[in-house]
Amino acid sequence: MKNRMKALLLNIDDHFQAPAWQCHPRRSGGAGLGAINRPLLAVLLLTIMTAAVSALESRPPGLDLTGPRIAAQDAAVAQAERAIEQKRLTTAGQDGPAALALLEGVLTSNPGHPGAQAALARLIGALAAHAEGLLAHTLPDLEGARGYWGKGRDLAVAWRISAAGAPLDRLQQAIEARGQETVRQAEKAAAKKALDEKQQALSAAEQAQTRLGRALEEKEIARQAEKAAAQKALDEKQQALTAAEEKLAAAQKALDEKQRALTATEVEKARLATENARLQAAQSQQGETAQTAPQGGAGRVTLRSQPRSLGDAEVKLMLKQRGYSDRDWHKEGKGLANDFVKNPNDTVTDRATGLMWQQGGSPKSMNYADAQAYVRQLNEKGFGGHNDWRLPTLEEAASLLEPKPLNGDLYIDPVFDQTQRWMWTADKEAGSAAVWLVSFSLGDVLWLDTAYDFFVRVCRASGQ
Repeated sequence: MKNRMKALLLNIDDHFQAPAWQCHPRRSGGAGLGAINRPLLAVLLLTIMTAAVSALESRPPGLDLTGPRIAAQDAAVAQAERAIEQKRLTTAGQDGPAALALLEGVLTSNPGHPGAQAALARLIGALAAHAEGLLAHTLPDLEGARGYWGKGRDLAVAWRISAAGAPLDRLQQAIEARGQETVRQAEKAAAKKALDEKQQALSAAEQAQTRLGRALEEKEIARQAEKAAAQKALDEKQQALTAAEEKLAAAQKALDEKQRALTATEVEKARLATENARLQAAQSQQGETAQTAPQGGAGRVTLRSQPRSLGDAEVKLMLKQRGYSDRDWHKEGKGLANDFVKNPNDTVTDRATGLMWQQGGSPKSMNYADAQAYVRQLNEKGFGGHNDWRLPTLEEAASLLEPKPLNGDLYIDPVFDQTQRWMWTADKEAGSAAVWLVSFSLGDVLWLDTAYDFFVRVCRASGQ
């Protein structure tokens, strides 16, 4: 009732403001409406309002009165109707929200406006139908429509229009469910992205590790190759050095042998002065070396068989008296006239001296101690059927020297083997521990230390 009164008063006020209601001097006898008695005007207004209220109570709501405000409301309703008819209700356009705002303004100022309520009902119904079609849309589309359609739902509730209730509620539920699903999808996508990033990082780390392992392997192969090449070069140098050392040792050994042979006389030259004083005494002791052997028949030469210590002077005298050949001390010597007979037991008998010789000798060179042991072994085995073999004296051994090479490059009769190029004797050098020996390769006699290696050729008296 109050709303209707408010609408009526507004319409009456509009009519009072119209020019038709303004009093003209000619119509009022020179005076306007204000000149009317105010109490009378009040009674008149009250009477009119009472009649209007009675009329409103007897007529249905939404009385269509005339006036500027009513015309504006009708225009707003008509504009909303056009938006509804043209179905321009989406949030992207301006007609739908504008129509909703217009209808809300009309119904707020004139709740009984029949056209506004009908238009609002149609608009809410269209919104509800459109909402049903948007349930499958994405969350941003739903979120964009929520404010606009939520306003329509509120108006529908305010004016008890139920057309949009259930669809808009389902729209709200869809928005909430879609939001939760979007959150889940976002979380799932974030988790998948994080997993992919971890997988990519792991793959990159594995690739880096593979490249590092390959680089280390290649580096190790290169290092091993360099090491092998260096070792090979070192081995080749070592082999070359060893070969050079062996050659040098062989050359040094040959040089030492020659040097010993060449310097033996040089060392003794310094002693010749002192040895000359003993020469006359030694000559008186050589009687036994000048004798012949009466047991062997006429012409047999008896040689000293007992070992002695001899100096260089004594040896030179012996060489001269026996006529032995020595390329250093007695080059003019012709040598002993030997009469060799080869025996079937690897021995040779010299009928000129009555000595039986080993045709060959030791198969290899040896020092003096081993030479003595070799002689003992021959006697233990009974070589040639005898066990009285011994090392010859220098006088006996020198009897085998020839003035020139007869057995290859050796100064010895070819009846003997060529292996034994140097030969130990039983005589020692006076004043030292050296031993005299015979060199068939040099064609002379000399003395050297017992630590050197030379060959052995034993002898015995053939008449025993």
